[in-house]
Amino acid sequence: MPSTPLRPTWLLIALLAASGARPAAVAELCPAPTLPDPALPAPRDPADPRLSVDAARSESSTDSPTILEGDVRAVQGARTLRADRIEYQRASGALRAEGGLRYRDDRVALSGERAEFELGTDAGRFLAPVFEFVDRPGRGSAAELRALDADRVVIETVRFTGCPPGDESWTLAAEQLRIDRATGKGEADDVLVRFKGVPLFYTPWLSFPVDDRRLTGFLPPQLSGSERHGTELRLPWYWNIAPERDATIAFRPMTKRGLMLENELRYLGQRHRGVVDLEVLSNDAVTGEPRAYGRVRHRSAFGASWTLDLDLAAVSDPQYFEDFGSSLVATTQAYLPRRIDLLSSGTHYAFRARLLDYAITDPTVALADEPYGKLPQLALVAATERGQLGLAYDLGVELTSFTHDLLVEGVRLDLKPRVSLPLRGPGWFATPALAWRHTSYALSDDPLFPDATDRALPLASFDAGLLFERDLAWGGGMLQTLEPRLFYLYVPYRDQSDVPLFDTAIPDVHVHQLFRDNRFIGADRQADANQLAAALTSRLIEPGTGRVVLEASLGQISYFADRRVTLGAAPETLARSELIAEVASDMTADLSVSAAAVFDPEHLDTARSNLAVRWRPSDRERVDFSYRFRRGSVEQLDLAVVWPLAPRWRGIARWNYSLLDEATLESLAGIEYESCCWALRIGTRRYVFNRTGETDQTIFLQLELKGLARVGEPLEELLERGTSTYGIPENL
Repeated sequence: MPSTPLRPTWLLIALLAASGARPAAVAELCPAPTLPDPALPAPRDPADPRLSVDAARSESSTDSPTILEGDVRAVQGARTLRADRIEYQRASGALRAEGGLRYRDDRVALSGERAEFELGTDAGRFLAPVFEFVDRPGRGSAAELRALDADRVVIETVRFTGCPPGDESWTLAAEQLRIDRATGKGEADDVLVRFKGVPLFYTPWLSFPVDDRRLTGFLPPQLSGSERHGTELRLPWYWNIAPERDATIAFRPMTKRGLMLENELRYLGQRHRGVVDLEVLSNDAVTGEPRAYGRVRHRSAFGASWTLDLDLAAVSDPQYFEDFGSSLVATTQAYLPRRIDLLSSGTHYAFRARLLDYAITDPTVALADEPYGKLPQLALVAATERGQLGLAYDLGVELTSFTHDLLVEGVRLDLKPRVSLPLRGPGWFATPALAWRHTSYALSDDPLFPDATDRALPLASFDAGLLFERDLAWGGGMLQTLEPRLFYLYVPYRDQSDVPLFDTAIPDVHVHQLFRDNRFIGADRQADANQLAAALTSRLIEPGTGRVVLEASLGQISYFADRRVTLGAAPETLARSELIAEVASDMTADLSVSAAAVFDPEHLDTARSNLAVRWRPSDRERVDFSYRFRRGSVEQLDLAVVWPLAPRWRGIARWNYSLLDEATLESLAGIEYESCCWALRIGTRRYVFNRTGETDQTIFLQLELKGLARVGEPLEELLERGTSTYGIPENL
């Protein structure tokens, strides 16, 4: 008999395709993997191409088929085959195996009544196969399996489940299953899914992918209910338009609102990519008006250094996010920024041309409080290499036209050339610098401001620091650093009361803010200064990995003169700034802690503070805790927990509470039952959805049939609802 390779590939691909995606099994609850069949010979090295066959009897002649009988065993690498009888036609290449037929490799084990192969063409059929996956849960049976060629397979009367032997909590039955590896597509007729013996889903025809290639078709639906929307079903349909374009269209009927259509179009080219989102409710049954939201995010690259980046969004009405947002962050955002950026950068420069305005999404915002539009804004930052005498030169230029429907409008030009002398040695650095800032305005007719005004003043600074290191025996050998830093800044006073406030504000205080040459953001105010900032940072570092185990910083500014430039009327007279402390630690691979506090010397108490603790001992266990405090405006606790309650049960909870308002902002409670082949998750969520404090309650249900499909929304994803994502995804 010739040394022809065993050819189970077409059978393996067909069976794996029928099983769907790889499930996330609960390993400790699942039975042990299928043991090697003692009736099969022991496998060899998978890379060994040799085929060996043993049989009790063999019969062969020139004109007759080769016949092997009596416990026939074949081995090729990790593939093993056993049959009572094998008949091989040398002339046609036909092989027939029957009687106690069994096959196994490193991924699938199967048995059947009879198999017929055409070894030269990869065609053949397997009668009454019974199969079980070796590397994942999944098993099934069929009446017949036919391989038409190396790529196409037809399976008749197939029955499949992802449950272990003895458990058929869910099953999938299909009259016929067709697999085409060349196109990456599978089709099935008369598909019926049962759960606990109850028919769950039926379709006369189904199309599905058999590999990682994208395929047009329906995605698993999501079912939920809420007080605002009623019962709602989200049924997404995926459209694979082209290799570089796709779309997800979702039909979202809501019993209290009507039918909303959602669309996400993604495109990706060699030098561009983007996402277009659109939500349309043609007639809201509550308001009687059409509702809509749209957003376009796009990025294109031109040449070697130019980039176009835009983010444009619009809503039909200011209440849209209150009615259809899914988190307090989304429903309470007051402005929807819309911008177009043209960017260019090189070794020594960065340029940006921007168009920016805002759509108002908070109906309570007064016209005078709306932000200015920047139509346009041109900004250039340039720097040179160190030249003669070691001097470094840099320049900042910004030209902005500010627009507003009520307040004074105008054009602002801001110039800031700077020269510095960077000095550095082992364990130290020092940088003296001089800058000149000139800002001029051309304003519209307004009784409060002159038509033209300007401001010019020098800035002098000296930045210096040291770096000390020592080895510690603590923690198995750590490297500790001690990094003191001083920053002196002098800026003379200039009266700026005749300059409007277009975009200037006071930023949140952090240690790195101590080393800026302006305590304001925006060019409308340049702070006067005669001050010395001092900070001390210490780090614990693992020498072998470079991982920062602990980092702590403490800093404060000492003022040698009152600050006369403020956003209010009175000057600031304190001799010292707020004391800032920050700590961050990755205590273990599972536990991290970060904290920050701003101590106010005037009131002798804490002005701002936050604490965050994250503990992830395993993929199935999670505890997140945070505390935020801002005197007079915010004091909140946020706790999220995902934790096992019993071997098959897991609880999920989140509680976001405002201590200042003595009210719960969001609460989530859910429970999960998970077995080896299916999981059921149910939860409820109540959260504040508008600025008046009204709450909405939703109920979520998810059923996962492992290895087949997941219907509903994972409860753990709801824990992330409090965060927002902006920009274009890097991986479309």
